[in-house]
Amino acid sequence: MKRLLSAAIAACISAAPSFAEEPVAGMTISLAIDGEQIASSTTDQSGTVKFELPREGVYELFAPNWRDFTDSYRPRFQSEVYLDDELVLTSCLCQEGAYASFGAYREVRNATIRIQFYGE
Repeated sequence: MKRLLSAAIAACISAAPSFAEEPVAGMTISLAIDGEQIASSTTDQSGTVKFELPREGVYELFAPNWRDFTDSYRPRFQSEVYLDDELVLTSCLCQEGAYASFGAYREVRNATIRIQFYGE
């Protein structure tokens, strides 16, 4: 019985799709607060962009050129937002509008956004 269960688990694991993550370099990330764009920058080779936050509030991230990165079948982008090196948000799939929003409810100086492509 144990062998049968082990074989079933191994079959499930091997059947699961494997996703390789790679940084998305060159994607434009725009930062807005209260609907007003306050900054824009392009991800570096590690898929990272950094912003200095001017105040507390709810921020929105946009990727105006995300379609330039959708040449594969079903691309999945994952963004990670760090405030002062603390992970506060993980968001998937870019869309036409804001694809991620996060709140900075205490004095935060730096926001680091990392974008990765997940594909088979």
